[in-house]
Amino acid sequence: MKATTALQIVTFAVDVGGDVVLVHTRDGSTFRHPLARLPRVHRAGTFERSAGVIADDGFTVTWAVGGTLSVFQLAWDRLRTDTFSSCTAGYRDLSVLTPRQRSIVALTVLEADVYNGGFLQFITNQGFDVAATALSALNEIGARHAAAAIAGQLAIVRGLDARAEPVALESIGAALRTAELAEVRRLDAAYAADVDDVERCAVCCFWSG
Repeated sequence: MKATTALQIVTFAVDVGGDVVLVHTRDGSTFRHPLARLPRVHRAGTFERSAGVIADDGFTVTWAVGGTLSVFQLAWDRLRTDTFSSCTAGYRDLSVLTPRQRSIVALTVLEADVYNGGFLQFITNQGFDVAATALSALNEIGARHAAAAIAGQLAIVRGLDARAEPVALESIGAALRTAELAEVRRLDAAYAADVDDVERCAVCCFWSG
């Protein structure tokens, strides 16, 4: 994809103060990544810090002391930051956002909630409309495995609609049967295993430099 080629790393450097890694890509973008997020590189000496190796495909830098930096992670972080800062009317009402903003916001809150507490936290915090938007965004960017995981979890919780008594959002976890809860947890792990691919797909879909 065009965005993929444009984001190949040309050079990188650890700044003189040792606080950030500067990454320069083919499209002229420069990314600043806090060195503290690469603790082993942060603790290393000047030589070891400068001895990172750009992968043959141009998308990661890896250090022998331990630590890997992906340009897709850097670009996705920037996309999210720029999107949230451009949501002048706020981001919680997805209906006032552009389709691109909606997709990026929904994917961001999905990733954050699932990381912190799993799909049940996400559906409880955000509701079914945001969940449907996030699933649509996963399909839009081509993150098939992550989309399948979220679709499976949505199907399980929507199955509660068939219960005799209505189930409130905050009670979904308690209402699930043991086997249903186990499947939700399994799909949490499946989604988590695919987060890097979600970031790559999102960048390839939305990045414009």
